[in-house]
Amino acid sequence: MASLLNAAIADLSEALSDGRLSSAALTTAYIARVLEANDYFHAVIETNPDAMDIAHALDEEQHTKGRRGPLHGIPILLTDSISTLDDMETTAGSAVLLGTRNCREATLVRRLRVAGAVILGKTNMTELGDFHTSVAGTGWSSRGELCRGAYCFNMSGGGSSCGSAVATALGLAAACIGCETDGGIIYPASRNGVVAIKPTVGLVSADGVIPVALKQDAAGPMARTVSDVACLLEVLAEESTGRGHVSYTSALTGTDLSGLRIGVPSSCLVELSGTPLEEFNSALSLLEFCEATIVRDTNYACLDDFLKLSEEEMGIVVAGCFQKDIRKYLTDLATNPHELRGLSGIIEVASRDPMRQYAERERTIRSRRMNTTAGRRGCPSHDDDFQVAVLLDDYFGGDGGIPGTLKEHNLDLIVAPAVRGSEIDSGSRSGLSVTVSLAARGGLPVVTVPLGKYPETTAVRQDLREPDKLVDVAPEIPFGIMFTGAAHSEEMLLRVAYAFEQMTNVRDTLVPLIPPKRDIPDLDAAYCRTLEI
Repeated sequence: MASLLNAAIADLSEALSDGRLSSAALTTAYIARVLEANDYFHAVIETNPDAMDIAHALDEEQHTKGRRGPLHGIPILLTDSISTLDDMETTAGSAVLLGTRNCREATLVRRLRVAGAVILGKTNMTELGDFHTSVAGTGWSSRGELCRGAYCFNMSGGGSSCGSAVATALGLAAACIGCETDGGIIYPASRNGVVAIKPTVGLVSADGVIPVALKQDAAGPMARTVSDVACLLEVLAEESTGRGHVSYTSALTGTDLSGLRIGVPSSCLVELSGTPLEEFNSALSLLEFCEATIVRDTNYACLDDFLKLSEEEMGIVVAGCFQKDIRKYLTDLATNPHELRGLSGIIEVASRDPMRQYAERERTIRSRRMNTTAGRRGCPSHDDDFQVAVLLDDYFGGDGGIPGTLKEHNLDLIVAPAVRGSEIDSGSRSGLSVTVSLAARGGLPVVTVPLGKYPETTAVRQDLREPDKLVDVAPEIPFGIMFTGAAHSEEMLLRVAYAFEQMTNVRDTLVPLIPPKRDIPDLDAAYCRTLEI
């Protein structure tokens, strides 16, 4: 049987189905793996104290009634912004939100439970989805501490859902669910060598998820194969009007991509060099080998205007939406120990933190963007700055961005490297970051698949802007490729991602910093009894 590091859901489901493995044994193995690796990586904030009881119950159900489906008995981790009505907390990484309780479980969690998944625990994340000062650092939260990447010492986790990406890479669960506003799923998945999809906004319900900006927020699966991501998306996705239930796994048909026109936004890639550039060019040749038509220089009409924006201008819409959306979330809570009603309340409670977790990092939980007019007033409809910014964002997410480019060049989808600006020492305003940001503003889907890894000769590069000076580039750190397209084009994007994955199998070459000491083939009854979890 496959390793904890690479076991696919289909393999695990088959082993559960034919009796070679029980959900209780598999859940035990993943909890043991968390205990083995988490002290260094801080990928998991807490494990579910009910996980073993749930696994035993699902084993008994399988014995008496049969399996519900491919996720029956499969352990899944959730990012800490996804509400569960059990003994676990839901805090978006913030100690200030400890003790709060939603009046209902997140819709996506209910769908996972109905499918028979074991909710194994909650993963670490950048506190409040990276909506704070840069002093705190990517991957840090007051609850979970600093989440480190999977492949070298002091490696950056890569973005707000870093815990889910690192946990997937390390084999701490069969798969994880992350959340994204702008890059929070795609970049951590790319850097940790896993597959992920950020779905069209609204395809997966955001009900019961702590928001950043609902107009951009999307929850999506992270896993080790495209098939696993498609399987999870089938369970998570709401039925679209006029589309009904979509079988995403049925889109994974092989390597023939004939008839598809794939655009390359070349002007965004001028800073790309070295191994990532070589691997990306090889990927384009591979896609052509699969009979896709590659159309180069399909550049975004808005690129120059987008890159001219200041950080404050870039963040006006998200700042205003955050004020409004977090206020509604807090107001609707069933249990709210600090009687929080908005961001100002979170800031005030954080300033009284008895553990001085925030003060020790010179932290205020104050948004980088809260000095904007829209941020201070909380997204009022009469705020001119906010309304102008919304119109501009609509242009970036529409005619000036990906949809306009698809239409102008008669494209089916767009391909780009999933590499952040900081990885090529160009800063966050690099053109490399534009495709993900434009997709975010349009609420569009993005899929990432491992593309390659940095070679042994790579010089180590740290992000000196971050307080922890985490490593962005070093030997063995992976990087990914991403595919994006029109709203609700997930089937096509997964089809292309699957074809690419089948031709490359990059994950087979990746070895994390701390591999498992024991593995799935060791899960006999005697071994499981020794763990006593």
